[in-house]
Amino acid sequence: MLMKEKVFKEDNYCPQELEDIGKQIAIKCGGLPLAIVLVAGLLAKNDKEVVHWQKVGESLKSKMQGCMDIVESSYQHLPVHLQNCFLYFASFLEGKKVPVQKLIRLWIAENFVEASTISKSLEMVAMDYLMDLLRSNLVMVAKINSSGELKAVHIHDLIHEFSLMKARIGNFLLRINDQLIYIFPSSKGRSGRLDILATSGQNINTLRFLPSVNSPWVDLDLTKSWKHLRVLDLSFVKLHETHVGALQFLIHLKYLELRLYSNYIPNTICNLKELETFIVTGIYRKACIPKSIWDMTSLRHLHISCLCTSQLLEDLNNMRTCSDLVIFPGMHYQNFMKRLPNLEKLSCQLYGSGKSSSNFFPSFDSLSQLNSLKIDFSGELVDPYGFEDFTYPSNLKKLTLACLELPWNRILIIGRLSNLEVLKLEGNAFRGKQWDVKDGEFPNLKVLKLKDLPISEWTASDDSFPNLEKVLVRWCWNLEEIPESFGSKCTMQMIEVRSCRYSVVNAALKIKEIQTEEMGNSQFKVIICK
Repeated sequence: MLMKEKVFKEDNYCPQELEDIGKQIAIKCGGLPLAIVLVAGLLAKNDKEVVHWQKVGESLKSKMQGCMDIVESSYQHLPVHLQNCFLYFASFLEGKKVPVQKLIRLWIAENFVEASTISKSLEMVAMDYLMDLLRSNLVMVAKINSSGELKAVHIHDLIHEFSLMKARIGNFLLRINDQLIYIFPSSKGRSGRLDILATSGQNINTLRFLPSVNSPWVDLDLTKSWKHLRVLDLSFVKLHETHVGALQFLIHLKYLELRLYSNYIPNTICNLKELETFIVTGIYRKACIPKSIWDMTSLRHLHISCLCTSQLLEDLNNMRTCSDLVIFPGMHYQNFMKRLPNLEKLSCQLYGSGKSSSNFFPSFDSLSQLNSLKIDFSGELVDPYGFEDFTYPSNLKKLTLACLELPWNRILIIGRLSNLEVLKLEGNAFRGKQWDVKDGEFPNLKVLKLKDLPISEWTASDDSFPNLEKVLVRWCWNLEEIPESFGSKCTMQMIEVRSCRYSVVNAALKIKEIQTEEMGNSQFKVIICK
């Protein structure tokens, strides 16, 4: 559309014989507006003939080099702190999506993010930086989830080439004694093992490995060459068990991401007093976690499979996110949670032992700063309708429940959460065939996802869900219909139905008819997936 506008001006009509060629040229521009505008200028200057357009398409790579001047200008207009953040994209593979969470945590570990003078966390400031880069058109959106959250970004191949060139010229990466060293997968003729023992890296702050077809082994003499590392990312390689214990000597680490071979983490890991982000993936998604990990008071983000609660001697005031936390019933859990006063995001698994104490999982409302909570359940309950004291923080914005088998009357407390915007109910989160939503419930909910629930009847009053925008219903085989009252909600934008009965599909289509014809909502969408 942008190319048509620039080539054909007011007429905006593209002859059919040029349509397919024009689309191919636009695709080669990779979604980069400045590239499209530049190429459109070339197409508009000459006769609009197939032969000319084909030549432009064939020589597009060389033509695109003219964009470098525009990219250079955009880069020079960035503040210094954003220039560093932009150049960091050179440390990712060309053409790949960059996870937003990982990018932000790496920026923070690299000291690119300055503490805010107002009450903003480093993560919030880093997100502001990213939004500034998006507005500059140097960085583009790659993925947004159903909740509207930005999950991944990317840069055009041409801009990646520019960032790599700038980073090399400025000694930003890819050279010994620079701020970053890049270790690539082994070349042809080698065994698939990365041997960098001979590399001197005493002044290197960051060591990251790139993804490869096969995850190679890596030998790192961590006791000698890498003591000044702030960032160590081994998520795409396998670290030998003999080297895991040597991690304790990297006392300046702020970011550590590992893929374990032995599923073993030594107690000495607590020596990393400055560590802020710790991510571990075991081969079988299990790891032997030492209790000493809870003595690392600088931790902000802790993501380790099968992470068990333990006794905390002092508050972990810096902790912001924690995932795969296994919680056993009892007062021990409640005392543990009180030691995490600033936790914002928690993913946990409740474990029932089948004993009389298994139902006692105290409330989550002591986590006053929590805005995202995911709760799963495994094991066995004495009473499947337990969880008597199951309550939630009042500030909660996102809630995911799975496998809890709660009775539907226990959803009343969730319906009263005034700040809740996203609710996901998955895998028998609630037990029973009927869910009746009353007036005033879910006052601020925007996204509702039902997945693999045994529910068959679902009703909602006209005054419930007043701000609902998206409804996703997946693998609810017994469900008969979606509430017709959704058709009269002026906030509704989309309904997705995946692998459900035809009656559910027909209900969604009826809601669309009401939305478009009676409510005048021409943008309303229904997505049907088998």
